[in-house]
Amino acid sequence: MISLDQVQTRLAGLQCPICKQSAFFVHPRAEESFAEQFYKARCNHCGYMFQVSVPTKPIHLADPDTAQWLAELPCPVCQAAGARADFRCIPTVRESLYFVTCTHCHSPFQERAPMEAFE
Repeated sequence: MISLDQVQTRLAGLQCPICKQSAFFVHPRAEESFAEQFYKARCNHCGYMFQVSVPTKPIHLADPDTAQWLAELPCPVCQAAGARADFRCIPTVRESLYFVTCTHCHSPFQERAPMEAFE
C-alpha cells in the first residue's frame, strides 16, 4: 500500500481546480470502507478539499471492471499494457483520476478514469 507521503508527492503533479497551485496536504485520519481508505486532501494555498482513496484490497476483487481497464492501460513511458492502482482522487465532481504505476517499467503516471469506472 502507498504511504501518505507518497500520495502527497504524487499529488504535486495535479493542479488545484480553484487556484491552480500544486501543493496539497493529506490529512492522516481516514475513513475505511470495504476495499478503500478515504482521506481528505487540502490545497495549501486556497484550502479547497477533495477526496483521495487508497485501495486496501486487490482491485480485481473489489472492482473487476476497473481492474480490467488497468490491465489494458498503456504506459506513457514504455508503451506496455498494464498498471497497478496506487490511489484515486476526485478533484472535481466531473473528474476522477487514478494514480498508477506501470507493472513493466514501474513508472508512475496518472490517468483520467473512464466514466463507467467512475460511476
